[in-house]
Amino acid sequence: MGYTKVETVINPVDLLADKARALSLIWWMARLRSRCEKATASLLKEMGMNFFLPVLDILKVSTKGRKNVYQLPLYPGHIFIAGEKDIESRSRLFKYIVNILPVENNGDLVNRLITVWKLIQSERSMHAENDTPHGQVVRVESGPLDGIEGILVCDCKAG
Repeated sequence: MGYTKVETVINPVDLLADKARALSLIWWMARLRSRCEKATASLLKEMGMNFFLPVLDILKVSTKGRKNVYQLPLYPGHIFIAGEKDIESRSRLFKYIVNILPVENNGDLVNRLITVWKLIQSERSMHAENDTPHGQVVRVESGPLDGIEGILVCDCKAG
């Protein structure tokens, strides 16, 4: 199984495009029943609610050589909802939501979600310098992802 690309489910599409607008919203993290992320996103979209659910496209090749692409959530069992104070009561209508928690530090969450959004939009794979140790905090210093920080992890299958 190999990663092909990262996509997202987001409503509206420009939810994280304007940082000031994203910071002006109240953010909630909803914990969901197992495997109900996309169903919850669909219901939130029907209601016109703002949300962000990043998903990975995973390519699986069967023993007969057939290629199937599956979408798996980047944060299994969670979805990020943005809006007004009444979101908690409105979102409790969904049978898929186990509980919903307000985000105490909107700024930190929005910065992290914008980083994930930028990576998703770039559709680029990342490679580190050979001498960078695993677990090291790294920062992109040039290009369209300039300023994005993360922790270098081992991709043991990359060789």
